[in-house]
Amino acid sequence: QTHTPNNQVRDARRNDGLFYVNSRIKVRDITDGTSNTIMIGEKCVIGRSGIWPGPRSNFRESDVVSDGSYGSKLNRVDTGYSSRHAGGMLMFLLADGSARAVHESLESNPKQGLLQKLSSRDDGQVIGEF
Repeated sequence: QTHTPNNQVRDARRNDGLFYVNSRIKVRDITDGTSNTIMIGEKCVIGRSGIWPGPRSNFRESDVVSDGSYGSKLNRVDTGYSSRHAGGMLMFLLADGSARAVHESLESNPKQGLLQKLSSRDDGQVIGEF
């Protein structure tokens, strides 16, 4: 278990992304804001398709499906978000329908880096412009 900024206890097994088996997530469930939540990210190395964050929990380092894991650095691992765009840029579709180019140096760490915050819909860690 971990604690969110507002001191709520969070179960590490809880689904906190948008898509997972039997998901019934609605826009109202994206309490961190639709412009601050990743829906789909670019992938070109193995799967050659988009990754849907959240099938399990973004708090699990080894969860290579959801890819909100700090162990899946952008453009660094075969099972993570990746692209072949020049300059280390990757494309993401956010829950508000906007597309965003993000640099591969986006912060990712076990203490809730920016990639982890963007991968969770309701962790209470609302971010500003990134």
